[in-house]
Amino acid sequence: MKSIHSRKISISIIILTRDRSASLKRTLKSLIANTEKVKNYEIIVVDNMSKDDTKVVAKQFGVKYVYCPLPGVSMCRQKGINEANGDIILMLDDDCVPQKNWMISFYNRLLNDTKLALVGGHIINVGFSKDKEYKGRGKIGKNGVSYFVKDPKEADYYGSANIALRKSAVLCVGGYDPMYRTGGYEEIDLITRLKEHGFKVDYEPYAVVYHHYVKTNYRHSRLLYSGPLPRLYFYFKFYRPRNLKQWLDFIKYESGLFRENFTKRVKALIWAFLHLNSKKIKNSLILFINMLFPYIALLWVMAKGYNRRKLEKYCYTKCEVNEEEV
Repeated sequence: MKSIHSRKISISIIILTRDRSASLKRTLKSLIANTEKVKNYEIIVVDNMSKDDTKVVAKQFGVKYVYCPLPGVSMCRQKGINEANGDIILMLDDDCVPQKNWMISFYNRLLNDTKLALVGGHIINVGFSKDKEYKGRGKIGKNGVSYFVKDPKEADYYGSANIALRKSAVLCVGGYDPMYRTGGYEEIDLITRLKEHGFKVDYEPYAVVYHHYVKTNYRHSRLLYSGPLPRLYFYFKFYRPRNLKQWLDFIKYESGLFRENFTKRVKALIWAFLHLNSKKIKNSLILFINMLFPYIALLWVMAKGYNRRKLEKYCYTKCEVNEEEV
């Protein structure tokens, strides 16, 4: 393994967290233990409005603490990038535990290939259900539907829980799209734009993290911004139908998805009301509203995607990676 020897900060590790101080402590402990021989890096904890002792934990470990009052993962990831001093950005979530040579493996890949803008690491999911065994790597199908794949080399995208980015390339293509307030499509969108711009995206098998299941999850509790909205926004932003046949194909496939989700949400609501479970009723109502909203506001979703696409293309610059940056 090549060592990192520059005196300046060349790597910024960004950990996004919210109300998971115990899990964050485990992440930081493992991270520092596995990077003790490296000198020129910084750790940034980006706190998305935690109400627990997250700030105290960050201070205990002596890392940089950034409070992010913005409503969503994309905006907080971008805030972390904006605060970073290094051009190589390593992204971690607070439920991940990096293993030996994690940092060096990422660094060497980006150091040796200046056209490489994003590298996905290997994620070993622990405690997740069988259908999420390969969470963190996947492909994009019809109507923007994403699905996990076993072989990381076949993946179209890699999850932000364990990726390395070249900051200059990310800023060149417009950064993270703030529309994605829940996790899942923000990295798919970013990777799509990086590839469009001619940058390379690849996989690094030796940059390994254990991704632990944690019960606290805010993905589905954000009103209006979860459910099918991120998927439909992504689809219309990049792949919107251009003719009647494409529209009919979209409607036919989407109708099946809607029926499946509608039935699932109605059953969950009925169960919650029959059991008089107030917490389940609230969560089921949010999920039901989130499922309906993007269809009711489809023209708005289409307009948002179209306008953002125009903005990103307008902001594109000629991006060339300077080898001296790394």
